[in-house]
Amino acid sequence: MQEKITDLVLSLKLSKEIQESYITALEFITANPDYALQKFREIVEILVSMLEKRNHLEPDAKNLQERIKNLSEDQIISNPLKNQLHQIRKLGNKAVHYSNENLNDSNFIKERKRMLAKKAVEARKCLISVLENVYFCINGHFIAKEIEEVPAGQQEYKDLIYSALVSDCYKTKLNAGVICESIYNEIHADSPIFVSELIGLQLEGIENHAIQFYDSACRISANFDLQFKLGCNLNDKEKIIQNKGDVEALFRFASLFLRKDNRVDDKLAVYRLKAAAERGYIPAQAFLGAYYYSVCEYELAINYLNKAGGQDEPLALKYLFYYYSEGIASDSNIDKALSFLSRGIELGNADCEAILGSEYHKGALINKDDSKAKEHLEKSISEGSVIGRNYMTVHFNDLAKKVAIEASKFGERMQKIIEERKQKPYRAQSKTSPNSLCPCGSNLKYKKCCKNGPSNKGSDIHLPWAK
Repeated sequence: MQEKITDLVLSLKLSKEIQESYITALEFITANPDYALQKFREIVEILVSMLEKRNHLEPDAKNLQERIKNLSEDQIISNPLKNQLHQIRKLGNKAVHYSNENLNDSNFIKERKRMLAKKAVEARKCLISVLENVYFCINGHFIAKEIEEVPAGQQEYKDLIYSALVSDCYKTKLNAGVICESIYNEIHADSPIFVSELIGLQLEGIENHAIQFYDSACRISANFDLQFKLGCNLNDKEKIIQNKGDVEALFRFASLFLRKDNRVDDKLAVYRLKAAAERGYIPAQAFLGAYYYSVCEYELAINYLNKAGGQDEPLALKYLFYYYSEGIASDSNIDKALSFLSRGIELGNADCEAILGSEYHKGALINKDDSKAKEHLEKSISEGSVIGRNYMTVHFNDLAKKVAIEASKFGERMQKIIEERKQKPYRAQSKTSPNSLCPCGSNLKYKKCCKNGPSNKGSDIHLPWAK
């Protein structure tokens, strides 16, 4: 047993894949804690798969919670390790799961980011202990007496983006895309309700940069050179990208493109999203199901939503609630719909908590109860739900008044700009009285000097250089 090693060394001792995800999480732990939490949860999934494979267990497509439970029941992991795995899984569920909800409230977004950063630090400490214990399960002894944490979140946005611009590593490109999305969200949160054309163009540019980074990650990860050596036909490179490209890169490219307001053609994004979903990437299955539901392709929607919902993907659980409660895609089944919502809340997802609060306020599916509505909405907001914050603002905090104030301020700004740019009227100079002193400086009356034309009588006074 060694005296001391770093957490990075520990992660590599288990697998290179775990170390790569761990490094990514540390890079984003302060800049984008949502993403860091998702990466920590991803590491738990890798560890569970590793233990299942080592002990010849079939996962049977069960969700992560049940798979951890089975490892414990088979006495492969201890109860303390089981609890730690569940803790990281739940913390990961608090991270962002894709939606079209936006919020113009920088204070809330910053507070949400601080809260999630604390959760990410908590998840990291718990994960280090998990890595130690999994190493013990595999090797029968601990690797070191002390595990030292390396500094996290030290790189700034500009450093990460510059690295991506000069790098041919697809993971660096992928990380730069995530950074661009983070910058977009921060600027959008600081923007007023009525966004100026300049800010709109700025946001659109950042969004396009993120898409370009994700597209580069898709192409580089497909490794055309290797595919050519293996005998693949490079005439259809897009097919190779969909079959061989990194599934997270495919998913992030497609999901961001499909959330754009002014997109032109969805085909490429949908093809890549479907490729990631068919290759078993659960977030892609959930997002594709949500997309098909939004475009009224209900049979396709329920297929992918059921796949992702069976793996406890919160976005899928949210849309399964919509599927069975709205009565558009099928006959409404309120009990079934609410069971999906309850499952999301049990997993710790703040958006599902917010939706339940909104339903208590509406009183259509369940008995109206404003006190319960506020209780669930406030809890969801404390956990960082943008859906909860938006609903609370609209229905409990007099949004109409806030919009009127913003509109008034916007109108005042526009009026000021118009006044500043308005052409100033020409004002003619007042006429000189005939008996007044002539303005040429001659000390004569105007009628005896310049009234009937310019005079040189005053030139010596006001034009001393004239000859």
